[in-house]
Amino acid sequence: MNITDVRIHLIGNSEATVNGSILKGIASFTVDDALVVNDVKIIEGNRGLFIGMPSKQRENGTFWSVTHPINNETRLNIQGAIIKRYLEIISGDI
Repeated sequence: MNITDVRIHLIGNSEATVNGSILKGIASFTVDDALVVNDVKIIEGNRGLFIGMPSKQRENGTFWSVTHPINNETRLNIQGAIIKRYLEIISGDI
């Protein structure tokens, strides 16, 4: 699986939170120039940056995953590409 594009929308409000962590941006990524996954959250937690995959809230208040990686290797590949692009954007290295 190759991540062929990553797009980031920065969140300017440092008050935006996800379960007590700071929401830094929203990402979309493309797999093999064929599939786009939208609404991936870029979150700054106590141990640094990480991603939250897209989810939907049910009527009873619980959440379910819309899409998610099947294994940790895939998660790390996606997370690495998104965080790399995020850091390039905030440092001006684009």
